[in-house]
Amino acid sequence: MVVPLRDERAWRAAPTGLRVIKTHLEWDRLPYSPEARYICVLRDPKDALVSSYFFIRDVIFGPLMPSVSVWLRMFCEGTMPFSWSAHVDGAWKNRHLSNVLVLTYEDMRKDLAADVRTIAEFMEVALTRDEFARVCEKSSFAAMKSMNHKFTPPALSPWAASTRWMMRRGESGGSSELLSVEQVLGTCYQDARKAAADESGVPRATFPAVCPFSENQILDAEFLPE
Repeated sequence: MVVPLRDERAWRAAPTGLRVIKTHLEWDRLPYSPEARYICVLRDPKDALVSSYFFIRDVIFGPLMPSVSVWLRMFCEGTMPFSWSAHVDGAWKNRHLSNVLVLTYEDMRKDLAADVRTIAEFMEVALTRDEFARVCEKSSFAAMKSMNHKFTPPALSPWAASTRWMMRRGESGGSSELLSVEQVLGTCYQDARKAAADESGVPRATFPAVCPFSENQILDAEFLPE
């Protein structure tokens, strides 16, 4: 799964002579070099949570996997090994750097070809028409899923599933298979309630125990409570 940094075979065999290092580490934990180029991919947090749930269940916990509600709480509190909020915060704060490119998973799924062009330009890699078409083909979810044996993660515990998928569904907006709107809003509201009490000094009991606003109101940028 990991190629040691001192192993030069991969980048020397690459047609572009460039080396790619893939990581889930947050920005603050990455070594920075102005000579390197950083491509940060962001994903809807609900979809990221669901993806991480199935992945960790299959490679580590199996039947011992925590409940969805516990996983949601850990995700929101940032107590998981990799913090979504820290990842997004670090990438967004550094998006102005000329050697940083921020993309979204949703845009990749919507228009893969456009993002391939963007990445090629950012990396200063010139592609022929045939090369471009092949990169798009090999980068598609369908193509990668058909080669699951090349991406299969290792079993990290005796409880890991016998069949493990790195490429599971690859959908955007499919978090409802595990999460309900009420569940997400309920957890986020309690976090916001605590933060408001801590920052204002007002007793937490002053704020409603249950979120009094509807989903549409919360998502309305112009909505203000009376």
